[in-house]
Amino acid sequence: MAEVAALMTNDKYNNYVDELRDYEGQIVRVAEALKNNEIDPSQYEAAMEEIYDGIYKNLEALQELDQAMMHYYGDTIVAS
Repeated sequence: MAEVAALMTNDKYNNYVDELRDYEGQIVRVAEALKNNEIDPSQYEAAMEEIYDGIYKNLEALQELDQAMMHYYGDTIVAS
């Protein structure tokens, strides 16, 4: 049971990490757009707020994943 959970969790973990890397790229692109006057400061703020919301949600999901894995491993140890 714990092995299956670990495999499922690993895929989820990798997806969340990939999304965080994507947000990192978005931050760079938005900052560059502001620097090049392609967007105004209010557009920059709105974009950054959206990016940071996404980052926060991913970090929350990673924390929940960590807690779930601790629960699975705890159950496995108790079952042994």
